[in-house]
Amino acid sequence: MKKNGLTLLELLVAVTILATVSAVVYQSFRAIIRASRTVQERAWVNQNLRRAWREISCDLRCAFVSQSGDAMAFRGYARTHPGSESSRVEFVTWRRHGNLMGLVRVEYYIDADAATPERGLVRKVLGFPSPRTKPFEAELSVVAPLAQSLKLEYFDGKTWADEWAAGGTNQYAQYRNQLPLLVRITLKFDENEMDPSHETISTVVPVFASDLPKTRKF
Repeated sequence: MKKNGLTLLELLVAVTILATVSAVVYQSFRAIIRASRTVQERAWVNQNLRRAWREISCDLRCAFVSQSGDAMAFRGYARTHPGSESSRVEFVTWRRHGNLMGLVRVEYYIDADAATPERGLVRKVLGFPSPRTKPFEAELSVVAPLAQSLKLEYFDGKTWADEWAAGGTNQYAQYRNQLPLLVRITLKFDENEMDPSHETISTVVPVFASDLPKTRKF
C-alpha cells in the first residue's frame, strides 16, 4: 500500500529547489534596484549638468557693461576666497527675474562652506543697477548642488586669462569697462558622495556685447 506524503529525500530536494529559486529571485530584484538607483543618480547628474550650463552660459551671453562705474562692471576673480580652488564672476546681464525683465547684476561661485545652507554652484542676484528700482535684497539660488569646482577663463582676442578686470590686477585699468570676447567654463561635478567619481564639462561661451577685436583663433 502506497503511503501519502513526502519522504525525507523528497522534502530535502523540494527545500533545496525553493532555496535556489528564492536566491535567484532575490538577486534579480537586487540587480533591478541597483540598476534603478544608478539610472536615478545618472539622471540627477545630467540634470545638474544641463541646468548649470544653461544658467551661466545664458547670463554670460547677455552680459552688459557701460561707462557708468563699478555697478555695471564685469569682474572675474581667479579665486572665490583665499585658499579656494574655484573662480568667481560678477557682472550685469539682461535677464528675466521674477516678474521683471531687464538688467540685473549676478554673481556665480561655488559654495563649499558647511556653515551655509547653500552647496554647489550658486547664482546670487545682487540687484538691479538702476536708480529707478526699489532697494533690492540679494537672492541666492543653488544652480547645481553637485558642482564641486568652477574654473573660468577669459579671452581678450589675443590670450586667455583666469581673471578679468579684477581690482589690483594689471587688467583693471585696461578692461574695467569692457567685456571679454569669450569665456571658457569648466565645471567639475561629484557624481556620488559615497563613491566620489568626478565628471567634468568644459564649454566656451561667446559674450555677444563684447567689442574687443579677435586677432587670433582660440
